[in-house]
Amino acid sequence: MKIVHLIDYFQPRVGYQETFLAKEHKKLGHEVCVLTSNRYYPFPDYETTYEKLLGSRRLSAGRKDEEGIDTLRLESIEIPSTPLVYLIGLQMALTTLKPDVVFCHGVHSLTSYLIACEKKDLGFILIYDTHAAHFNTNLTNTFLKRVYHSVYQKIAVPKILKEKNVLFAIGEDEQSLLCEDFHLEKKDVPIIRLGVDCDRFKYSKAQRKRIRKKLQVSRDSILCIYTGKVTPNKDLDVLINAIQHINDARIKLLVVGNGDKNYINTLKKMIHNNWLIWVDFVDNQELFSYYSASDIAIWPGDSTIAIIEAISCKLPVILPIWYGTKYLDGSGGIFRFKRGNIDELVTQIRFLAYNNNLRKDVAKKVRRYVISELSWKVISQQTLQLL
Repeated sequence: MKIVHLIDYFQPRVGYQETFLAKEHKKLGHEVCVLTSNRYYPFPDYETTYEKLLGSRRLSAGRKDEEGIDTLRLESIEIPSTPLVYLIGLQMALTTLKPDVVFCHGVHSLTSYLIACEKKDLGFILIYDTHAAHFNTNLTNTFLKRVYHSVYQKIAVPKILKEKNVLFAIGEDEQSLLCEDFHLEKKDVPIIRLGVDCDRFKYSKAQRKRIRKKLQVSRDSILCIYTGKVTPNKDLDVLINAIQHINDARIKLLVVGNGDKNYINTLKKMIHNNWLIWVDFVDNQELFSYYSASDIAIWPGDSTIAIIEAISCKLPVILPIWYGTKYLDGSGGIFRFKRGNIDELVTQIRFLAYNNNLRKDVAKKVRRYVISELSWKVISQQTLQLL
């Protein structure tokens, strides 16, 4: 079967759903191609965040192998002050690829409308997913967004609903937003969750020793880790306040990522001792080493795919109480606090930091859970069951 994963921006070195689904579909014997623009996503402050990892945002168009994935990049035009991009030659590319199935990642883009317009002539099965949630998406907070969204609802939504075979969401909050915006019932939008590459994200004793030596973290230190974008919605200030409140020299915090310059400067001014270790973004293939070096993972704010990557590396994870990640409670490795409540976060950090036997017990449970429930192998098969 010929499968096309269609997405406006594709960064395989960062590692996200479209990367791993494409790889797993290929392993299952299908002919897979990612069809995308010749640009990387316009992350905020790109030059000081992702450029070090990815290089220039603009790439050459054409067909090439990227991280083992057949990728066709099209010339593109970005619409200023919006996240919208127009893929030049989309129809010709689809005619050449002759897909049996197209997975369109995202439903609020110009591309999601254009692919619906191509379905009738080319006859492929069209599956959409949505990653837009209340916590990461505001469709009407600027004048341009309101204009676009009004036109989109009148023209694009009816076309998408007419041509789609399936629409699925990656979680409850994404499902809720889509149903509100498209006037759908939740029963009509199945949830297929994000997964994890269990072969890539697995604990390594050797990497634990290497990274801790590199970061000068002693054997008896308790290393907490946060990875990802450093922006106000991630609540790193809450985490920093909590660790400072504990005031135990053995407890360190490793931040792997970058982001909002002003916010980062504010965070650094809060720190009075040397317990914070800051590492810039690393290649997705290297992240397991940093999780292996750590003892506890903490994401105090908005959710991220990194949570299940940390679980796959046998880490207990501290998260705020939120219905969108409630399903992870079944792993046996999630510890909750009320978001923004520093005292509750302190309690959970202390509970895990001073209970080595509990952390060992959690490590066994969570690894089994992700392999059986959230590996990309399992998730990729679920997507094909939609056909």
